[in-house]
Amino acid sequence: SLETQSNVSVEIVDIAGKVVKTIEQGNQAAGNYSITLDAKEFAEGSYFYTFTVGEERVTKRMIITK
Repeated sequence: SLETQSNVSVEIVDIAGKVVKTIEQGNQAAGNYSITLDAKEFAEGSYFYTFTVGEERVTKRMIITK
């Protein structure tokens, strides 16, 4: 959810620190958005994803199991 217009991107990094996927959403207007990932693109394991919205960055962990 964006309160103001912002540049948005998502970066997914594996446990070794290698960037495995980058999603550039560009400049987005205020509003609610969602991103869908296909787990087939990733091997099982732990990953970190970082949302960058303007100058703010939030990093969380995700685990993919198959």
